[in-house]
Amino acid sequence: MLYAGSMVCAVLRDVDPKTQTRRLVNRLAGFGPITEFGPSDTPGYAWHFRDRAMRWHDISHARLLECCPYGQAGDHLWIREAHAFSVCDPEGRHWSEDPENWDVIYRADSQQPNGGWRDAEGNVIEAPWRPSIHMPRWASRITLEITGVSVERLQDISEADARAEGARECDPVSGREVLLAGASQRGSFVLHFRGIWEQINGLASCDRQPVGMGRRVQEDQAMSLTVDVPGAAELLKIHPETVKKMIHKGELPAAQVGRAYVMMTKDVLDYIESAVIRDTAARMRRPSRSPKPRREVATP
Repeated sequence: MLYAGSMVCAVLRDVDPKTQTRRLVNRLAGFGPITEFGPSDTPGYAWHFRDRAMRWHDISHARLLECCPYGQAGDHLWIREAHAFSVCDPEGRHWSEDPENWDVIYRADSQQPNGGWRDAEGNVIEAPWRPSIHMPRWASRITLEITGVSVERLQDISEADARAEGARECDPVSGREVLLAGASQRGSFVLHFRGIWEQINGLASCDRQPVGMGRRVQEDQAMSLTVDVPGAAELLKIHPETVKKMIHKGELPAAQVGRAYVMMTKDVLDYIESAVIRDTAARMRRPSRSPKPRREVATP
């Protein structure tokens, strides 16, 4: 999932961290891109929308939640953010071939204008910022767990939910972020959330896009450093017996404790990352099929 720098800082801060995130309902699992999403007037259904072929669909609220394209409760999301890579590989290899020798700097943390940090000798090393969409899995530092999914009008967000979205308290009149003290001097979290949303999605987008799909998330601090065979199978999306075969072949590092195998979660994620890079490179090298020659048909 893509996060802007301000939202990354909101997730990482110690006081009032961001625990909710909202996205427009413009895509559903099983339907692809959708338009004209809104409440349905068909009895027995809660929502309706048009698919890419402009056909109308009516859908129940429970079914809509099942079609959330970002996952369900218990699933994990890894955050992509703007970043840069240092050029420190001694053999000059690409970061995808040897990621351990590349340092990552995150734009949300950096004070340098173009992605920079100082080496051991005090020299400033610069590299261009890379958009968040190009962040590889191994460079991500934040993993979130979905704890719930809901659908609501964006304008119906409460002060508590706006605060959980990472918004700060704003003066209700000026809209500027302030620190107000006392129950009689409470500011507006919703006003700040509206400003954040329109900064990302465009002016007046809160009014143009009335319905959003929200997810309650928490920073996955509880994601264990180790996993057992069923846990590795869950991450790899394969059968546990296949995991055992991979362990016996030496494809996955594991230690046997009693009768159970224990693996480092990082090793399992590294295996997935390496497999994605390897398979993608293989597909890129695969020669494309030449078109079949057209057969000439003689006309009388």
